[in-house]
Amino acid sequence: MGYTKGRKIDEKNPQMSKHYQFEGHLSNTGASADERFTHLPSQTGAVALGLLAALDGSVSAPSIDDSKLKAGIAKVAADLKANSGKALVVSGSNDMNVQIIVNAINNAVGANGTTIDWTRPLNYRQGIDKDFSDLIASMEKGDVGALLIYGANPYYDYYDAERFKKALVNVKLTVHSVKDGMKPLISVHITCQRIII
Repeated sequence: MGYTKGRKIDEKNPQMSKHYQFEGHLSNTGASADERFTHLPSQTGAVALGLLAALDGSVSAPSIDDSKLKAGIAKVAADLKANSGKALVVSGSNDMNVQIIVNAINNAVGANGTTIDWTRPLNYRQGIDKDFSDLIASMEKGDVGALLIYGANPYYDYYDAERFKKALVNVKLTVHSVKDGMKPLISVHITCQRIII
């Protein structure tokens, strides 16, 4: 059963799939979740490790001080165990380490071969966080003369926003092309509505 089918109730399908969301920023997907647990973007790896540790104890996780987040991890782990072979954990992070942890979580809940079909990959998010980190390092050294930020807001989405903000002042020309409703970056030279080419 696909995700959207599992979210619709009718006479033939009286039970709805449960959607939990752990996220470091607000999203439409999170707003639509049955239960949403927020954390700092820098805590994504710790949350994933916490979930894996709660599932099978194969790893030790860093301490999480937020009691609501900690309770959410325990609740989701219990629900995943109870639905072994029918559950799926998806990560929105491009961090390879987080992806490896999520793969281990899916393995622990019996998703491989049931809710995960390795013969049909979906590669719509192909960004590489290391490339962005390398860009910031170049900005810090003053090696970037101009930067166009298109439809993104690293102040809001990037886990190390402070580092990005500090590096941005070293770029001679900065342009932020914003989508409708997006908050523009304060410290850029030029802000414009989204450019459609």
